[in-house]
Amino acid sequence: LVARDATGRCRLAADLIRNVEGLTSMVNVPAFRMPRYEESLMDDAHRLAFEAENRLRLLVVENLESGDSGWWSTSVPPEVRGKAEARLEEDRETLTVGEETLHPIAYLNLVEVFDLVHQHWALAFRPAFGMTDTALKELARRFETCRNRLAHARPISHGQYEELLATTRRL
Repeated sequence: LVARDATGRCRLAADLIRNVEGLTSMVNVPAFRMPRYEESLMDDAHRLAFEAENRLRLLVVENLESGDSGWWSTSVPPEVRGKAEARLEEDRETLTVGEETLHPIAYLNLVEVFDLVHQHWALAFRPAFGMTDTALKELARRFETCRNRLAHARPISHGQYEELLATTRRL
């Protein structure tokens, strides 16, 4: 009733079940194969994303700290701060002795970091970025898309690498 064709895609072989609503989309999925990737491109892309994301965190720390030395407690919403601190504590429980303990901002996910920037845009970040809030949101969306491909072990193309390079230069 269901068979794989020469390309590895499943197909419905019987007319009776081919007409069942929704069934075709459920079985018409390619077979999983180990993704192909260019090692040096992926290495460079991971490094770029890592550096850009952590430069963004540093910018947040510097800009919020310049206005309030207790910025972590006063400028980060309690629920976000709590999640980051819980992630930090979980990390502490599994760290090998002698490994560095990071600041809780390292445990904010990328969306949470950009949310902080947008929440404090007028007071702390507009001059640092030299663009509108709307332009930064678009830049963030483009960076997140490529960064998420890397974070979830999906390869990127040369074009996607160039996009990552362009967005990280603007961040």
